[in-house]
Amino acid sequence: MAYSYVGPYGFLTLHRTDDPRGGPLVPREQCEVINRPGVNGTAVLRTGKRSEPFTMRAFVDVANLAIVPTAVTAYQSLIGTVVNIIWQDTDYQATYGVRFVVLDCVCQSSQRVLARAGGAVAGSTAVVNILWTLQPVLEAAD
Repeated sequence: MAYSYVGPYGFLTLHRTDDPRGGPLVPREQCEVINRPGVNGTAVLRTGKRSEPFTMRAFVDVANLAIVPTAVTAYQSLIGTVVNIIWQDTDYQATYGVRFVVLDCVCQSSQRVLARAGGAVAGSTAVVNILWTLQPVLEAAD
């Protein structure tokens, strides 16, 4: 059973690389501080909602090591597309109106496992770690 999804692909774990418990970033209001020489005070200009690209690490089991190249190719087919993320049962498109452009997808590691309890694939004998680079984008207002 997968708990988190990047587009149609399910993963057992999915978290930001800078925070092992962190979910995807969403665009938030940005501000610019304005100071002019010779003028007292400070002004703050709201410049709109946006977010920087970020990286997430995903972990999932697969049937065997021979499947890894096929799985990675399928994941990499999402590069350049806009996807929804479901993170720990939170649908980011439905909840926040945010989707994500997949900027990159890299297989960080894969390895054989001898015994595994549970997982996304019954009887799996291998696991894969994937690094996703994502850019949050707000859905257009109607």
